[in-house]
Amino acid sequence: MTFALSFNGERIYKKYNNWTEVDFLYKKSSFVMCFYEWTHNMNLIDFGQLIKIYREHRDISQEKLSDVIGSDINRSVIAHLEQGVRLPKPEQIKSICSALDIPKPMWCHFADVTSQSRLDFEGVLKELVGETLEVGNHDAQAIIALDELIKSLFSNIPSHHQKHDIFNSVLVFYNKGPISLSFFEKYFKRSAFSDMDSFQRAVETYQIDAIRIYPTFEDAFISMSSSDDISYILAQISKKDTTSYGDRTEWGCINNIEDKLLPDLGYISAKQVRQEVTERKWLIEQLELLSEKGERYLKGLTIKKKNKIDAYLRKFDSVFLHGINSSLFVFDRDELSRESARLAPLQEDGRLIQMEKTQKIALQNLSNYLAADYMDVYIATSMRSEADYISVNNFVKSLFDTPSIRELKLRYFNPTQSWIDDRVAKGLVEALMLKRASMTIYMAQKSDTFGKDSEASVALGQGKPVIVYVPKLVIEGREQIDVEEYFKSSRGKLADIYNSLPGEGSGEEDEINDTIDDEAIISTILNSKISSADDASICDAVRSIWADFDLYNEVHRVPDDLKEKYREWLDTVIKNVHINTIDVSIREHLVRVLIATSINFEKRAKIFREVHPLALQVILSSGVLNGILVTRTVAQCAKIVECIVKNEFSLVMNRDEDNYRVIEHNTGSTIRVISRHALLRNAFQSYYKGS
Repeated sequence: MTFALSFNGERIYKKYNNWTEVDFLYKKSSFVMCFYEWTHNMNLIDFGQLIKIYREHRDISQEKLSDVIGSDINRSVIAHLEQGVRLPKPEQIKSICSALDIPKPMWCHFADVTSQSRLDFEGVLKELVGETLEVGNHDAQAIIALDELIKSLFSNIPSHHQKHDIFNSVLVFYNKGPISLSFFEKYFKRSAFSDMDSFQRAVETYQIDAIRIYPTFEDAFISMSSSDDISYILAQISKKDTTSYGDRTEWGCINNIEDKLLPDLGYISAKQVRQEVTERKWLIEQLELLSEKGERYLKGLTIKKKNKIDAYLRKFDSVFLHGINSSLFVFDRDELSRESARLAPLQEDGRLIQMEKTQKIALQNLSNYLAADYMDVYIATSMRSEADYISVNNFVKSLFDTPSIRELKLRYFNPTQSWIDDRVAKGLVEALMLKRASMTIYMAQKSDTFGKDSEASVALGQGKPVIVYVPKLVIEGREQIDVEEYFKSSRGKLADIYNSLPGEGSGEEDEINDTIDDEAIISTILNSKISSADDASICDAVRSIWADFDLYNEVHRVPDDLKEKYREWLDTVIKNVHINTIDVSIREHLVRVLIATSINFEKRAKIFREVHPLALQVILSSGVLNGILVTRTVAQCAKIVECIVKNEFSLVMNRDEDNYRVIEHNTGSTIRVISRHALLRNAFQSYYKGS
């Protein structure tokens, strides 16, 4: 069949073979559609495109069309038809075509039971072979023979070998070579031909395997279906025996550096610190004067002195967001005092000796990392503050102390326990660890660096798994508050929660409408829930996440006159597990800090899962798209590490108009993708593999 579309006189023809050309004109308004002779050889994709053309001409969405038709026809039925994935039932075809005013001669063939069985079969078969299938060159008698073969394939033939023979006979009609018995027995068990749904499930099982190894289904079918031993190809994605991990010796050569000493590794070296004493002394004097004398003293400083202070602040990695010479600098006596103490020169010999000792331990650890018998996991992170060091170290210790992970005796590179003063050497160390490691864990922080992103990108390009860990806020108590769960909820469920809040939804101005987005609703819910939580539960949560959320640097959300009290409360509650109260003057502001930071991390998780440039990277050696696994808790991260080591995942196939996606069930992360874009797929086939 051939058809042409005419828009304002311009004709675009789509021709198949050399069949007789007969114009069938369908006119409405200024729109003209030209169709050619309708034959019984039109395939499912053609029919799907016909439905789509009529629907779009009527300017009606798939969802609206399903509402108009009603009955048992939902949007998915129409979408699958237009995509050429699945032919609806005969009565559904009639309802759809009648609603779109499509002339009966154009669709009655597809409502025929015999033709529909073949078209359903072809729709699934094309998913198997990875390309459109047509029987247009065959005469009517050949089509009848094909229909009989397909019918016998789904009959109660006892011999599985005979099913294999019939299947290969069917493939001849579509100009496809025979498939091996090994391939057939792997994916098409006896139950695969009990009905069309079973056949489709069998093909989807094959697709999940194929998409993990090949860039296109066409490549996969050619390679896998011709293999006499399919287990050889599938070895790379088959479950692994982890006995060899358990047989390893315990890796106890890394000397643990306690949290309070980790900032020592932020210095270049103790030797250089000695050389910086004079500069630090001068800087501290200026900061102390600023703290004592206030803004009037700041305004009296010369530009030259301000620039010198800013230069030293930058040199010593000040936590100030803006230098004192910046118009954005906010005067804060308490912050100036704390920064003075943090940047104070380590003049006491005991403190410098301790720093040298800490750095020597970390340097020894580095030697053991470099000479490790194995390297299983690389931790990609950036550490700029004391909170970063503590956050990373606590995460790593918690993860690898998980019983299921501990018994695997994995070797992992913990960057908080390693140190070297040369920048080039540090980069080479990280490159080597990244190359040796079997997987990478990317720690998402409040802001990320080019270096960390590059490491994740390199690992994905090498075909290795990359786990992204994004922390979240959970407050245990009378009612558990899990911020992630709110972001996963439907708008309807959020509306129900919102309306159940005390004082919300009681007036017209409080009603949820289209101008209020989900984030605003969640923010209101969190404000109510966290405000109602008891102090002890909030204190426990703060102790758990203060470093991940870097709560000290969230002080800018607190009024100036309460910043010192906010920092002092953090100092107390973090160091003393018995503190279970919150100063009433800062409670409201603490709640706002927790809401803002937790929402930020939820948005980051969504970005990583859906739109981040790192979400999918091409494996350079094969052209396969490799996706990241986004985890939200240490327990979930441990589960995924175990799945990677054992090569045992829970996977599902998700098919939309643009792509085939393989989704890891536990995290909802897309780990593999094949595009449905025909030209892109062809170009990849021609140029990527050929280059």
